[in-house]
Amino acid sequence: MHDHIKQSIYEKLAAMEQANDEKLAALRDRISLGCYHSFVRKSKWGNIWTDALQKALDEHEIIEIPASDEPYLIDRTVTITSNRRIEAEGAVIRLIPGALFTMLQNEHMKDGTHSPIDPTDRDVNISINGGIWEESASARCGCPDEKYHTNMLFTNLESLSLTNMTFRHAAGFAVQTGDLKNGLFENLQFIECYADGLHLNGNSENIIARHIKGEVGDDLVALNVYDWQMSSYNFGPMRTVLCEDLDQAPSSPYKALRIEPGLYT
Repeated sequence: MHDHIKQSIYEKLAAMEQANDEKLAALRDRISLGCYHSFVRKSKWGNIWTDALQKALDEHEIIEIPASDEPYLIDRTVTITSNRRIEAEGAVIRLIPGALFTMLQNEHMKDGTHSPIDPTDRDVNISINGGIWEESASARCGCPDEKYHTNMLFTNLESLSLTNMTFRHAAGFAVQTGDLKNGLFENLQFIECYADGLHLNGNSENIIARHIKGEVGDDLVALNVYDWQMSSYNFGPMRTVLCEDLDQAPSSPYKALRIEPGLYT
């Protein structure tokens, strides 16, 4: 019986991966971020690419961020709409020093902390492949229960793929999701991150977290169907999840995969 259930999980998630791949393959409109260099602003830290990246994502489906000797600095949250892919192999994308805001989030992100969300405007088909996504933190952000800093936040979304990415010096969660259907998180590495690596909240279905490794200050992967109010964006069930090949660094102070159930009224 258990083998039958396990096999059904693998089969359902394999179909999900194929469906995600098909959605990504349908994207054709491609451009290099370098074509938007005129939107770059100067700052005391270096070139700020926020406006350029936002403009490129607003106008094209696939954004290539070329490898560069200098980091691409971001000074406010960049919003990603449906049917978008970022390819950033060899590039470093960095929040400005002292930033405590999300680097990337989807357009129709919703907070379902106190009541279920209306999913009728759910975003679909967002993908990021490659890149080093980093902050300048040297410790976990100030209050672990304030409404929460995370490097990337994706909720109210269907078909999300984050692959072959490295996160460095994240002050809060590296990635937080919830109200998510069909999510693939594969080949992710965390270097000197100070809270959770993947923080996956409820109302989620068909999730793969595979080949995840590195140094974090808390859970490498957290499946929090119930969560603390001030660090959650929703509550609810989580169905059909595979966590495979999780490798937490010996230097990590808290070595865990967390599964957090509960009842929220």
